[in-house]
Parts: sequence; structure tokens; C-alpha cells
Amino acid sequence: MGVSETSTIHEIKKAYRRLAIRYHPDRNPGDPTAEAMFILINKAQECLTDPKKKALCEKFGNPDGQETM
Repeated sequence: MGVSETSTIHEIKKAYRRLAIRYHPDRNPGDPTAEAMFILINKAQECLTDPKKKALCEKFGNPDGQETM
């Protein structure tokens, strides 16, 4: 998302909004790359703003926790 580890919640939300508008699927119809980027942006925002999800990201690399393949 282009923010540092020491960024404030306000800076994280600002970066999220900017990127979400840019890659939103409604603004990029038929572009699978934009849709995938939008999903990644949402997961990154969850990791950076929710302490529980941040712990899961640090442990498993994913805000949803451990996933089986």
C-alpha cells in the first residue's frame, strides 16, 4: 500500500482509499488484474488496522489465518 511500519491509522486509511478507488472493479470492468489488486488492498488494510488480523499476518502471512491447500 506504500506505507511504512510506523504509519498512523489515518495514513493507512488514506492510502487504502486512494488505492481502492483506483483499482475498484466497478471502475475497471473486465480487468482481472484490477480485481485481484483490489482484493490484496483489502487484505493489506485488514492486516494493518486490526490487531488480531495483524498477529495472524505476522504468524501465517495471511489475515485469514492458516489456510490449507
